[in-house]
Amino acid sequence: MSLFSKPQIYTVHINPVNNNAVEKAIFVREGFSVYAFIFGVLWALYHRAWGFAIFLGVFAVLFGVAEHSKWMDRDSLTIIQLAFSLLVGYQANDCRRASLAKRGYIMSDVVASDNEMRAQQRYFDRMAAA
Repeated sequence: MSLFSKPQIYTVHINPVNNNAVEKAIFVREGFSVYAFIFGVLWALYHRAWGFAIFLGVFAVLFGVAEHSKWMDRDSLTIIQLAFSLLVGYQANDCRRASLAKRGYIMSDVVASDNEMRAQQRYFDRMAAA
């Protein structure tokens, strides 16, 4: 870690059913997800968060209907969509953790590091030492 960088927190999730669960660990960063903020439904589909993807898809359709029906002016709708996207960005990684839990994964560790690669290195070093 450099002197001025803020470490990021990663939760480590493993599926205890797998024989090599530690090797197939999934690292989920705490905090805001820029990709979920920008891409929303595609981000959820990529991470196999099906319920979250459906939720985001329903809201995308509702926003489209509101825009085409002229139910509210364009500026108000844009502000609401931006606020919703910010909320999605802040909640996305928590929804990803919930999706992993539904698939049988358990949180096995919490790691602080500059980036995901170093977090993986720390985690695997700790597992090798144990």
